[in-house]
Amino acid sequence: MYLDFFDIKETPFSITPDPRYLYLSPRHQEALAHLLYAVTGSGGFVMLSGEVGAGKTTLCRSFLEHVPDDVDIALIVNPRLDELELMLTILDELSIVRPPAPHSLKTTFDALNAYLIEAHAKNRRTVLIIDEAQNLSASLLELIRLLTNLETAKTKLLQIILIGQPELETILARSELRQISQRITARYALRALNRKETGKYIHHRLEVAGLAGRLFTDRAIGAVYRHSQGVPRLINTVCDRALLGAYVGGRQKIDVAIVKKAIDEVGRGPSPRRYSGYLGGAVAIGVILLGVASWLFAPQQMDRAIAYTNVHAILGDLKGWAGNGLATLNTFWTADFHGGETSPPLPSSVVIEAPTHIYKAPPSSPTPVQEEHVMAAPTAPDSETPKPTPETIQNAQKNGLSQTPLKLPSKQRAERTLNNAYVTLFRAWGKDYARLTGFSPCEKAALSGLSCLRGQGGLADLDALNLPALVRLEASTSPESASVSASYAIVTAMDRTQVSLSSGSIQDVLPRPAFRALWDGNYLLLWPVPKGVRPILRQGMRGNDVIWLRSILARTEGSATIEQAPPPPADAIFDDSLVRRVRVFQRTHALPVDGVAGPQTIARLLGLLGWNHAPVLHPSRTSKEPQARRQTPPPGNG
Repeated sequence: MYLDFFDIKETPFSITPDPRYLYLSPRHQEALAHLLYAVTGSGGFVMLSGEVGAGKTTLCRSFLEHVPDDVDIALIVNPRLDELELMLTILDELSIVRPPAPHSLKTTFDALNAYLIEAHAKNRRTVLIIDEAQNLSASLLELIRLLTNLETAKTKLLQIILIGQPELETILARSELRQISQRITARYALRALNRKETGKYIHHRLEVAGLAGRLFTDRAIGAVYRHSQGVPRLINTVCDRALLGAYVGGRQKIDVAIVKKAIDEVGRGPSPRRYSGYLGGAVAIGVILLGVASWLFAPQQMDRAIAYTNVHAILGDLKGWAGNGLATLNTFWTADFHGGETSPPLPSSVVIEAPTHIYKAPPSSPTPVQEEHVMAAPTAPDSETPKPTPETIQNAQKNGLSQTPLKLPSKQRAERTLNNAYVTLFRAWGKDYARLTGFSPCEKAALSGLSCLRGQGGLADLDALNLPALVRLEASTSPESASVSASYAIVTAMDRTQVSLSSGSIQDVLPRPAFRALWDGNYLLLWPVPKGVRPILRQGMRGNDVIWLRSILARTEGSATIEQAPPPPADAIFDDSLVRRVRVFQRTHALPVDGVAGPQTIARLLGLLGWNHAPVLHPSRTSKEPQARRQTPPPGNG
């Protein structure tokens, strides 16, 4: 209807998954990298999750159109099957002749195995893609685990990609499914677009449809983003209606009034779920380059990478795909250890990487962190903290810093000290870092029953959290030089005057001012997330974990009483009064005041009450609470 009016060739905001309209945001680039990882022949088992409408299917369709010629694909779009039906569907997708009837799991399994062995002999690779994988039953997931056993002595014969909604992460986090979860070699949660990317997404789709120039004003794009929260399908729905409204009104430019009217006409509906803008957006390349997220301290490499040595070959195979998208992707693997500029920006809000539960806490300062610059050049949260210099280092040495690599390693040694710090951090929790399953530190933690929490702040934050924390120490190499030398260590104890540090076999004690002069303010710690408690609790939610939140808030407020009877049903609702109490706690403890109980707020609450069975910085704070109160279990949400 409006095509001729705007002189465009086709509808730019159709919700059908047309690969030509794929916009490769940093998040979609990372998701694409995970699909590429499976295509290498060594990827094994990859999982891609994302909210409804996040672009998973469009990304998959684009991937299918550009797979190398030596790759055979079996695509399952309806996983609501039984085991035999799934096996027969796989055979049909790969054009494998079905075995004689009656069919059984054994005969179909044997037929698939014979085909894979023959394909491997011909240097062909086979990939099984299952869309809507959150609908897989437990028995089908077990069958998929058995399919991963099809292998030679050196390689997997069948690469598997699961694509599904966030519920898939929750399903695989179940204890009874840990075997299949542990076989996933790379996982990535596709996030919604941020404000800037939403504008680029809209302009990209209009350009593909044949419209030159900018049709939507900046304020109109802002209104689209606020309604959609960056979910592509919702963006398409609103923009399509806005185009129709502009056509009816004879307007050649779409302003905020037209967009607001379009939003009213399509219906506001429930706000889309948003797991923080990371990985963050683009949290990092998740598990693919050293893991699930590009986080603290050389975050772009620390949690991004699995040893992915064939990426350049793959990029060559798919040369020219999606314009400059893969050229941008290439920077993920070629980035220098400290080269954060080449990686996509990380958003500043809390990030949840289910099921690995990786959290990024916002800085403790009320000043918001710009979304595009998390983990840029480190800044000192405390204004009185001087810039680290060689003189500062000398003073610190006089006050107790030993002459060891913990002090100021060369850049070549920085990566080694980071690994030593991880070993020390996990050892504090009784874990052997080298022996743990998982490709990134935070994935190793998640599979050990712990979660990562990272943030930015000051010594007061570490005091309050009361858990060993991985920190980065840095200083200028000379008064004339702008270059910085960095090392990594674990804060293992603190008191009013000094900070104890450890990294590998090296131990140091620093006066608090000397430590603060060297520390860039960022930290990463492990913490035991209470069972049955959702990662983020916000207004309108209900459940036993909301009752639990009320209980621990009451204990910090000094108003707790031991329950003699079940709490009233109203206590299970996150209402206005609970929002106000959370805000008061956040304001009191210099946390971002939003009334949402996220990982940073929950960890701060538990840190103040005293951790049970955890390594702490202040041992005297572990057992102040009466036993009956301190060990109140957070009940699950049935």
